[in-house]
Amino acid sequence: MLSKKKIKAIFLDRDGVINEDTGYVSNLSEVRFLRGVFKAIKDLNKASFFFVIITNQAGIAKKKIKYQDYLEIENYIETKIKRYTPNVVTYFCPHHKDAKIKSFRKNCFFRKPKPGMILHAAKKYNIDLKKSFLIGDKLTDIEAGKRAGVKNNFLISIHSNKKNFKNLIQVSKYILKKK
Repeated sequence: MLSKKKIKAIFLDRDGVINEDTGYVSNLSEVRFLRGVFKAIKDLNKASFFFVIITNQAGIAKKKIKYQDYLEIENYIETKIKRYTPNVVTYFCPHHKDAKIKSFRKNCFFRKPKPGMILHAAKKYNIDLKKSFLIGDKLTDIEAGKRAGVKNNFLISIHSNKKNFKNLIQVSKYILKKK
């Protein structure tokens, strides 16, 4: 049996890493990409990374954003990113324990800090989690990465210190230097 070579990936949280986290981004006019995001993705793409966006979207369950509007925003963000890499997919979890919409009210394995989105993508795309990186702006992102077995997890914070970074461009430079 032939074994397919495992690939390395960059797991990216969406709000706060790719675009400004303004609470519940509910329409296209609220999507504001963070400075340096596209350069970082372009540079990391040259290093042959596959990109997986992993995002909790409880706003759907809480009726803060319509499901169809979310899909439109996701498509818009992916289309912009695909200018710099064709290798991007998005996973999202619309569930929340306090959902107003009953069908979305559950304790879901895909909702970060649980590792479901990461593990599903790793299996589907044959991703080597030990050679991959996760970049998030919340501790729940980092916890999901650790639970999934992602070896390298980075926290972005505007209050940067020695343990974290201010933005995606800083993290990408660090990753590329490590290679």
